[in-house]
Amino acid sequence: MSEGPTQDISQKYDTKPTLETVLLRLDELRAVVERRFDEAERRFDETDRRLDSLQAEVAGVREEMRSGFRKVERQVGILSKELLELKADHSGLEDRVEKLEESRA
Repeated sequence: MSEGPTQDISQKYDTKPTLETVLLRLDELRAVVERRFDEAERRFDETDRRLDSLQAEVAGVREEMRSGFRKVERQVGILSKELLELKADHSGLEDRVEKLEESRA
């Protein structure tokens, strides 16, 4: 029998060990990829849980800040009002002192 272009390749070359080796390597590669994917998925889940925790904590801190700012805002308002009253009283006293000094002279 002559070697023609239509001859079965398995008769011409022994490909079975090479094919099995390739399949074994593909299985090994698949196992490595699956392990890495599982690890990445686990790390993602852990990161996601941490992110949820941080978001809740940030929301709490925001609310505390808002509450604190409202308190400070009220206190500044009270101080401003008291300062204006003191300035008005001071101005009135200055006027009285000037009138007294004028009447003595």
